Amino acid sequence: MIRSFSLHEPSKETTQTIESILTPNSTMKLLPTHCINASGELEGFQLTVPGDEKGGIIPINRNMFHGTSLFEVVSEHGASFNTDIMRLQQTGSTKPMMADLMRRINAAAYNNEATFRCVPDNVDVVSSMNTEGSVVEAKVSRTSGKRNVDFADWKPEQPHTIGLYQAFCRGYQKDTRMHKLFIGINGGLNKCSDEFYNLILDVGNEFTCKEIAFSEEAWWLRKACSRTRSRLALLTAEHFGLEIPTTKDLFSFNQQMIGVPLVDTVEFDVKDGPDDTVEFFSACVDTTGVQNGILCKMHESEGIWIFRGNPRSSAKTTSFGSMFGSKNTCGVFPTRSPLYKPNHGSPSYVNGFDSELIIRHKSHPRTKHDGYVFQCFDERFFANLKDMQWDRNCGVTELVPIVVGVA
Repeated sequence: MIRSFSLHEPSKETTQTIESILTPNSTMKLLPTHCINASGELEGFQLTVPGDEKGGIIPINRNMFHGTSLFEVVSEHGASFNTDIMRLQQTGSTKPMMADLMRRINAAAYNNEATFRCVPDNVDVVSSMNTEGSVVEAKVSRTSGKRNVDFADWKPEQPHTIGLYQAFCRGYQKDTRMHKLFIGINGGLNKCSDEFYNLILDVGNEFTCKEIAFSEEAWWLRKACSRTRSRLALLTAEHFGLEIPTTKDLFSFNQQMIGVPLVDTVEFDVKDGPDDTVEFFSACVDTTGVQNGILCKMHESEGIWIFRGNPRSSAKTTSFGSMFGSKNTCGVFPTRSPLYKPNHGSPSYVNGFDSELIIRHKSHPRTKHDGYVFQCFDERFFANLKDMQWDRNCGVTELVPIVVGVA
């Protein structure tokens, strides 16, 4: 186990959980955000296991392939100030509109959630046989032109958080600050992720770790979780009268339009690793594959932080940098401020109470201390990120919430 970047000592419960996960041939990197979270699960680590070992050793959870996606709202005529920000703040109707949006999403998804029955059926089948005379002719029904398309339609489920955020952004090439509006979605396909968890729990040891990482179920669920965030972003934009870049979802059952994410960060992932290994990511991301910054979800009242990577030669005003670091040194980065009991995580924490901008659908408001806290990203935390190969000169863009809906 690699604890060079863990920042604080593991609790007794964390140590016991790590011992139950690690095998003689596996390695684990503990991040500075490691803890036993509010769900009682170990969070904030990367696990590397041999690809040929039984798949049951992968600590799959019920949030597999969930993540955070960010969508930029189009500014009128490329102006340096997005006038929609002022319009939203002046109307005073953003909170009831967000509450209405969450109700609509929840109602539309009822009994229409994505499950593995929606996985594309790419098998050519024999639809009929002609046995006239001595010649047998078979008519094959082919899926040509519809491969990798959802077998059934589904509706996006209620995400963990859905919000409108504003920020002043400065590009790498132009020394110009632009006031921008964003839509941020954190979540995934709850029902299908739960199905994937139960599937691996039941038959995980029947397959190798590499077979699970390369399975059709993992491929489709990872893609579908990103697509559901893109669908929700477009729904949010239309609901608030905003415009975001869109494209046609070529994988969907009815080829519908979806939003195009500016940044997409998968928090819980399992994928192919170097030297015939499989890597599992828990509330962290592989920095060597970053394309446009890393989204880090803070507590709802604080918003979302974008940790910027190395400058790109093609950088535009809203480009947040590309990959950094190496797997030999670190190669991973946290994606959230975790929620935990004070003795189950970092000793540096904040209560993270709800502000007046938070709209909750079913969960209880955090208006008083409930025994859980959010980790505080203090100066010691940022100094540790430097050891994890993040260049602090690249900076952090803080997305300030205008209104945030919470499940």
